[in-house]
Amino acid sequence: MPVTPTEMISLPLHYLRLMVADSATFRTWVGAANQAEALARLYLNKEKSPIKPFAVTAWDSNWGREATSGGARNHFEQAGDLMLLFEDDVAAGLSEADAYYTFTNTVGAILAEMEALAGTAGYLNITSITVENGPARPGSDEKQTIGDFYQVLYRIGFES
Repeated sequence: MPVTPTEMISLPLHYLRLMVADSATFRTWVGAANQAEALARLYLNKEKSPIKPFAVTAWDSNWGREATSGGARNHFEQAGDLMLLFEDDVAAGLSEADAYYTFTNTVGAILAEMEALAGTAGYLNITSITVENGPARPGSDEKQTIGDFYQVLYRIGFES
């Protein structure tokens, strides 16, 4: 049985996952009938699904630099941003432009619903949503050929 999130990193990740799972657009997109089914299509950190579409939530710590007499050293600021990645197959039978707009419009609707939930009971107070890596078809590697799917990565700033 999973541990109930309570700490600085796990609780915001939990709230972000609930916000995405409670988006009607996300549920429709992934074919989920309820929050539990939608949560099954939300992965943590670098974990991904072979079945698209899906979303990945992660935590990215903010590191600062602190000067000392012996040079500079890193120190942890005890802060960070949440990361939210969306991935989907390129829609078949659509032109390149239509496939791109279908993907970005769907993701945009999910983010709009998240913003509407922000700051209400049981959800994050989102302070910013910025695109980290814009909507694109990733380059090819050993496992993936270019053009098979779209992805976009967002950085979610929040207050606890």
